[in-house]
Amino acid sequence: MERLALISEKFLEDVNKEDSVIIEMFESIVQFLFKIILVAGVPFMTYVLLQFTGLI
Repeated sequence: MERLALISEKFLEDVNKEDSVIIEMFESIVQFLFKIILVAGVPFMTYVLLQFTGLI
């Protein structure tokens, strides 16, 4: 239980700092997921639009 308290203290300490490692890590993960959504979403939306207009 002490170990969990120590980890949570370190987490809170890092998050409250100006140059937080944890926040930078989450930022890079979110940016990566957004790029995946964009790359996968453009072909899908093209397919949906072509199906809607009846060209395919």
